Amino acid sequence: MTTTRIADTSVPITSELAGRWSPRSFDPEATITEPQLDALL
Repeated sequence: MTTTRIADTSVPITSELAGRWSPRSFDPEATITEPQLDALL
């Protein structure tokens, strides 16, 4: 059985990203520093 999940986002994203799903969850209250963001990107 295939489950289709579409991301609920506050900004437009491509359908490929919206359709990607991971069982991991993220804390929406978490913050990161600008250097951490730079390292991720």
